[in-house]
Amino acid sequence: MTRLTKLSLANRTVVLLVCAILIGLGFFATGSLKQELIPSIETPAATIVAVQPGAAPEVVEREVSRPIEDAAKAVSGVTRVTSRSASAISTVRVEWEFGTGSEKVLSDLRSAVDGIQSSLPSDVTPRVVAGRFDDVPIIALAVSSSEDKGTLSRKLKEIVAAKLKTLPGVRDVVVAGDEKQQVIITLRPADVDRLGVEPSTLGQVFAASGIAVPAGSLPSGGTTLDVEVGKTLGSTDEIAAIQVQGTDGPVALRDIADVTMVPVDTTSISRANGKPSLTIAVTKEQSGNTVAVSQAVRHELPALIARVGGGAKESVVFDQAPYIEDSIHDLTVEGLLGLFFAVIVILIFLASVRSTVITAISIPLSLLIAMIGLWTGSYTLNILTLGALTVAIGRVVDDSIVVIENIKRHQGLGEFGPASIIRAVREVAGAVTSSTLTTVAVFLPIGLVSGQTGELFRPFAITVTIALLASLFVALTVVPVLASWFMRRRNGVGASAAEGDDTAYEAGMPSASHESPQTALQRAYLPSLRWALGHRAVTLVLAALVFIATVGLAPRLKTDFLGSMGATTLRVVQEMPAGTALEQTDAAAKQLEKVVAAEATVVSYTTTVGGDPSRVFFGTVAGPNQSSISVTLQSGADGTVVGDRLRAALTALTGVGTVEVVSTQANSDVALVVEGSDPESLRKGSDQVAEMLATVPGMRNVRTDLTNAKTMLKVSVDPVAAAGVGMVQAQIGQAVTQAVKGTKVGTVTIADTTVDVVLRSRTPVTTIDGLRTLPLPITQKQTIDARKAAGTAVEDDQKAMQKKAQADQDAALADQLAGLRESRTKVSQTISTLTSQVSALTAQLAQLASLPPGTVTTPPTDPIAALKAQIAQLQKSIESAKAQLSATDTSIQKLLDSKAKTAKARADSEALSQAAKDAQTAKATPVLLDDVADVTEVSSPASIGRVDGARAATVTGTPQAGDVGGVTSTIQTKLAALSLPEGVTVRLAGVSQAQRESFAQLGVAMLAAIAIVYLIMVATFRSLLQPLILLVSVPFAATGALGLLLLTGTALGIPAMIGLLMLIGIVVTNAIVLIDLINQYRESGSGIGDSIVNGARLRLRPIIMTALATIFALLPMGLGVTGGGIFISKPLAIVVIGGLVSSTILTLILVPVLYDLVERTRERVRRRRSADGDPGPGLTSEPEVAETATATA
Repeated sequence: MTRLTKLSLANRTVVLLVCAILIGLGFFATGSLKQELIPSIETPAATIVAVQPGAAPEVVEREVSRPIEDAAKAVSGVTRVTSRSASAISTVRVEWEFGTGSEKVLSDLRSAVDGIQSSLPSDVTPRVVAGRFDDVPIIALAVSSSEDKGTLSRKLKEIVAAKLKTLPGVRDVVVAGDEKQQVIITLRPADVDRLGVEPSTLGQVFAASGIAVPAGSLPSGGTTLDVEVGKTLGSTDEIAAIQVQGTDGPVALRDIADVTMVPVDTTSISRANGKPSLTIAVTKEQSGNTVAVSQAVRHELPALIARVGGGAKESVVFDQAPYIEDSIHDLTVEGLLGLFFAVIVILIFLASVRSTVITAISIPLSLLIAMIGLWTGSYTLNILTLGALTVAIGRVVDDSIVVIENIKRHQGLGEFGPASIIRAVREVAGAVTSSTLTTVAVFLPIGLVSGQTGELFRPFAITVTIALLASLFVALTVVPVLASWFMRRRNGVGASAAEGDDTAYEAGMPSASHESPQTALQRAYLPSLRWALGHRAVTLVLAALVFIATVGLAPRLKTDFLGSMGATTLRVVQEMPAGTALEQTDAAAKQLEKVVAAEATVVSYTTTVGGDPSRVFFGTVAGPNQSSISVTLQSGADGTVVGDRLRAALTALTGVGTVEVVSTQANSDVALVVEGSDPESLRKGSDQVAEMLATVPGMRNVRTDLTNAKTMLKVSVDPVAAAGVGMVQAQIGQAVTQAVKGTKVGTVTIADTTVDVVLRSRTPVTTIDGLRTLPLPITQKQTIDARKAAGTAVEDDQKAMQKKAQADQDAALADQLAGLRESRTKVSQTISTLTSQVSALTAQLAQLASLPPGTVTTPPTDPIAALKAQIAQLQKSIESAKAQLSATDTSIQKLLDSKAKTAKARADSEALSQAAKDAQTAKATPVLLDDVADVTEVSSPASIGRVDGARAATVTGTPQAGDVGGVTSTIQTKLAALSLPEGVTVRLAGVSQAQRESFAQLGVAMLAAIAIVYLIMVATFRSLLQPLILLVSVPFAATGALGLLLLTGTALGIPAMIGLLMLIGIVVTNAIVLIDLINQYRESGSGIGDSIVNGARLRLRPIIMTALATIFALLPMGLGVTGGGIFISKPLAIVVIGGLVSSTILTLILVPVLYDLVERTRERVRRRRSADGDPGPGLTSEPEVAETATATA
């Protein structure tokens, strides 16, 4: 390293030019660095969000979450898969290790999800959302207006969003909370039946009718004409005009349905300062500057809002830029104060303005070089890197202090000139280099820290490393050059040596011959050192007691994770009972708004009730029973105090569910994950854990996601009854869906806006009774059964008709037979009568014939008698004619009756034939839902959680005090006493798990840092034993660090642990400088006692000076003068300040004692070897302690 100094002194102009270039480049780099809140972290996790409209949690779990989980588990590199299935939405979180290669995992994950698309319900389309910090808006605005939401949304998109998207660094601008539209096709069942349209075909008809088909191109007159068939639907009228097939031919859709454009049922409500509003969220490009983008947006916003009109007003929901700007300003102020205090300390000790200025130059020069390093490495200026620069101010000056102090000491001995400067630098170069490397080396194990802590603090470590290496470079090059120019030699003193070379030193000239007289500081210190050297046992016992006390301090410390970031924004989180409607939640949120509005420190507040599944940040989607109020406080307001005040006022309200006030910058919830395969055992275990957590002192807002149950309508299908009408559960479910909310059949673009098209089978059902009496669609089986029944009825009528005809025929035959028989009887009677008459006449004739001739005489004819006989004969003829006339009438009537019967038979036959035809097209009567299913109200979990395929519940609570470690310890003790159901396990999650993992990793990092520091010191001192003496400073640094943490009431969190890690490298630097000089005295021939006393005396000033310079540089941050970057700077500064105080004192006392003890022990071993004839190298004979009493007397 001395060669670097020689080269610099030989080329001082070049060094000056290089410094000028570095300063210019440093300022350029500072202005070019992007400014953001924290380092951009690409979290190794993604959330897969899928919406299944109207589905219950159990259905979402079975049909959506499980298939997605299985697909995600198969992706290489995935370590954990958790899911949450709620009403209509599934969120599956996939995690993998840091450094696995997020882009590849995300690509594989998207491919895996795409691969199962066909197995998911048709209306479910999963989205993979990466967990990048750049996805969070840098600024969110709420805009309210007197106009309706639709008009305001259109204007914001056309005027505000369109302009903001053109700003440099802006990636996207989203207008949320607007009133979305949809096209509803509501069928009229009576018209559908009348015109014979099949409803199941309408979805296909719509899809086929709304697409313009590109059919290629045709040449025409030297040009090419594109051919397009059809047109794309662009209005409700065009949709209503779609032709569908009916029984008697095509009919227009409007003939069987009503086509209307209506608003989509809202899932969220937004208000700004109590007025309805829309939200504008601006995200930046990955290379964008957060502050610059935010300022550009704010600059353009007033004019854009004025153009919107309608009395539009905007309010900031949150903005990262002011907090970043305030943090940068505050940390800069604290850094400048620290720089001022460090310069004052240097000035007091060196008592020289020139020496002080030369030393102080190393601070800005080192920081500017660090800025160049950050710019070159594409890092950003955030509260971590800026905090690192601020912390580095106290350390980067140490190397220059040691160098300039030794140069000044040589100047005090009468030496000056290049040779003297080189000699002075040579004496401390090894120690300075070693001490800087040890401090830098402690940050190497940060690479062993994974997770959020490692990602956050890796830029911090890199920043400090660059600054420290730059300070070493400046101390060995720039400081000697500036000293050669501006530090004057004393007149008349050591003139002979002023211009000489360093050959005498190189020949081994004892350093003691160049030493100056004792100073007042040395005279105050030496008695204590001599006493300690003379009472080594007592000193060691006292040191042991201090160490024991240090160990005793540890359990008394509060422990935290990252701590409060001191932001002036709060968030009020409200959760109503599961199943609460959005309107009821909104009414409860308005009560909270009144309390928030009454708080004097509140500048503005924005309320969001419910959530939009299409807008997902880090996998979180609020339900209709949840609301949140983002609160912006006045600058300088204490967020913790205001939060406590609001919490007390809000929790006093009734009927508003559970309410919690949290910081927007940190999540301090303690979480316990309860896992079990049996749902009932899981519920019992979750309740036990929740009851236990509620008994933890200081724990509030204890909740478990399994206690949230809601009432739902359960349609339990009777499979036998459903099968009887040819239905299955899916068909009934689809019918209910179409009747309740409708089925999406496609999309259409209307006025440059893409809207969904939903088909409903009827006017929506709105009551339970209406659902029970819902007519279900007629199935094919019902139609077949109806036609079969109609055909059977026709057959029965035919048989009845045939039977009647046969009966009529039989009756006619019987009548004819009876008539014939009656005629026969009459004929027989007539024949009998005539026969009797003939017989009588024959007998009479025979009697007459037997008379003698002449006996018979012919009586004379009586005219009257003859006339009477004729009349009687005519009467008989008349009677006979009447009888024939009557018979004729009877025959006519019979013919008429036969004709009537024939006509009736023909009509019956025709009716029967028509009935047979009708039977072939018979329609069934629809069955009601109540005929095939039971509709009942049941209780259902609001959500279902799963971890790696097993059912799980999450129990969370918010600790009041910032003692996460103490709360975690209490929880673990109480968990051990729980008797959980068989198969149920509990593990820590949330901030407790993060703290435990980070503390364990940082503990390993500290051990690795100690090992690295030991290796560097072994290489420096070429000894295995002496570095162990130096490492004694490390545990005693914890004495002051832990003590000051307790004294200030600061919790031991990750920033404080980083401070302890830094201390490992910082505290040994003083011991290195001390031991290095003592060894130089030993090498020049001085005894152990002389070397210790002279080395300690001469290193007293640089040791105290560097310690005080570091302490006072960190003092503004330790006091939190401005509050900027308080979550990182203050705890870290407190730890370093406390550790430096205790370690410096013990370094000046304990390290010399241990060195004396070790070296004298080695001397005694050498003496024994010498007595045995084997003298050790460098054997000297000297009293053990007596020489220390006379040294430098």
